[in-house]
Amino acid sequence: MESVALEVGHDLTQVLPVNDGHSVDECLEFREFGGSDITDDLMRLLDKKYNEFTMAHRRHEMNETCGYVARDYEAEEKAVEEEKYYLPDGTPLILAKEKCQCTELLFKVNRRVDKGIHNLIIKALHLSPTLVADVNLQKTMASNIVLGGGSTLFLGLALRVKKTAEDFVGGTVTVYEGGGPRSAIIGGRVLAQLPDFREKLEYDEEAGMDEILRKRI
Repeated sequence: MESVALEVGHDLTQVLPVNDGHSVDECLEFREFGGSDITDDLMRLLDKKYNEFTMAHRRHEMNETCGYVARDYEAEEKAVEEEKYYLPDGTPLILAKEKCQCTELLFKVNRRVDKGIHNLIIKALHLSPTLVADVNLQKTMASNIVLGGGSTLFLGLALRVKKTAEDFVGGTVTVYEGGGPRSAIIGGRVLAQLPDFREKLEYDEEAGMDEILRKRI
């Protein structure tokens, strides 16, 4: 299957095209930003309203509970509804456009559109001379995007990625969403139970994991 894997983790975002089931390693593209930057940005926005120390210990939960990605940011910023988030002591915090402002960082890193995850995908597809020479293969890959990483679980992110990718492809794009916050653990458990994997797995206490990785790579 030809596709593009997009992972947005805690502090790192990676894009890797896949051709016929094999990763195109020369096209790996990444940026050092992720969920922690979204959380920090939410705190920065709310600090204008509230004391940061009041909400610091709830920052991640607040971000995961209230944050979402707008399909059309400019329109959503004007129409977003206020929402109350209650701290453990019962203190209410009023969140409005901050809910979608913080996640917009994924598409405008340091307020620059050209650094966003949608452009990261396009850039990755232009790192290989083979892909550059085959526009149809580029578009086929961009038409199948697989999301991974906890920070791709924000409501609306898959739809936004689909919309921006379709602008590049000029056709329909399918976005495959991850299975939840523990999908990596579940996937690793399934992989470890496969007969072929168990037969090839060799562990040397003295050599450690470096030797396993050397053999398998």
